[in-house]
Amino acid sequence: MLVLHEFRRYVRIPLMTEVSIVSNDGRRLSASSLEVSSGGMSVKCSEDLSAGTNVEVSFALLTLPRVWIRGAVSWKKPKSFGVRFETADERRQKLKAWIDGYLES
Repeated sequence: MLVLHEFRRYVRIPLMTEVSIVSNDGRRLSASSLEVSSGGMSVKCSEDLSAGTNVEVSFALLTLPRVWIRGAVSWKKPKSFGVRFETADERRQKLKAWIDGYLES
């Protein structure tokens, strides 16, 4: 049972990069990524967003030019929170392709 709870749908890569976040109310935040996957990312941020807040994040990864992906805050802790990307947002396919290539190298 413990193994089932530890199963993760997406591979998470510990990677630090600058992340720009725009919330649905127009707030603009600067953050740093902690982990990234094709399903979402965790970020470190001095400002707080509530779980369920719709956001659009933008970031660049090494050889991946800046991408913008819609999502929602899925969890929060002091000074960090997680963003789950919208599955309907086709722009996340660029990130998925980059992660697949990163894992193969």
